[in-house]
Amino acid sequence: MQLVSIIVPIYNSEVYLDKTITSILSQTYKNLEILLINDGSIDNSLDIITRYKNKDSRIKVFSHQNSGQSFTRNKGIENCTGDFLVFLDSDDWIEEHFIEKMYTKISEGKSDIVVCDYYISYPNETKKMSYNLSGYFKGDESFRLMLNSEISHTCWGKMYKTSLIKKSKVFFPVGKTNEDLFTVSIWFLLAKKVTFLNEALITSRDREGSITNSFSQKFIDLLFILKLLKDYLIEKKLYQKFENDYKKKYQKMILYLANYGVRMKRIDFIKEVIRMSNVPIGQFNKELLTTKEKVAVSLLSKGVIVYYLFTRIYYKLYAKHVFIVK
Repeated sequence: MQLVSIIVPIYNSEVYLDKTITSILSQTYKNLEILLINDGSIDNSLDIITRYKNKDSRIKVFSHQNSGQSFTRNKGIENCTGDFLVFLDSDDWIEEHFIEKMYTKISEGKSDIVVCDYYISYPNETKKMSYNLSGYFKGDESFRLMLNSEISHTCWGKMYKTSLIKKSKVFFPVGKTNEDLFTVSIWFLLAKKVTFLNEALITSRDREGSITNSFSQKFIDLLFILKLLKDYLIEKKLYQKFENDYKKKYQKMILYLANYGVRMKRIDFIKEVIRMSNVPIGQFNKELLTTKEKVAVSLLSKGVIVYYLFTRIYYKLYAKHVFIVK
């Protein structure tokens, strides 16, 4: 059996660590290298992972001053020695056959990446998320699917051939949020073959207070990440090939961030998004958008205040739950 590395970045996760680590140690596939990396936690996280390390020789513990999730994941990549690589967040957990089934799928298909379905655990319910994709895809095909949001850009829920990642020399941008969007997209682009496993084998915890459920100015980092992606495509002379897909992604991201500003009741954030956009609202290609997105563009063209007030009224009438209680 080949060695599979599991990288877990950890920051103030003492409440969740037992469930996360237990799910790893319960894997039916035993040839594991488990990298638990403490990112300067100020709770008992380091003590907890040290205790597990003393019980299982497969566990390696690293610790450094708080430097962010990107730095921590990159440190895991630098130090892992497995043939295959998996990322797991410190509050998530995996089914006991996760590694075994992912390894079998990636090996049998001789793929560079395998992707599985997943669950999202909300405070009051759990939802299954399915890709409805099967078979094999070339790298450029899967990259296009990711740009069109048919594949999640999260680094978890996937198994990678370690050599693909290390040879790519593409790592997580340090100091930015939503860093997966750039890094994972490029890994998919560079893959020769991507496989899908139509079974939910991992659960991602959607916590109250996470970046999508509370206001964070850093959410605007998504525009910086998309610029990195465009710069990479231009450098590799691939931008023309994916130009329409990229423009569609960029426009949808602007509208997504504007909508986020409405949900968080932050007109100033919406104005900042519009100011930072590389494409003026009036120059959006509406042929790339849905009917609702076209309406949003029309409203934004009339001004941020008009867009904000109309969208707030719409949500109050039809979707009150989208607003965050302050």
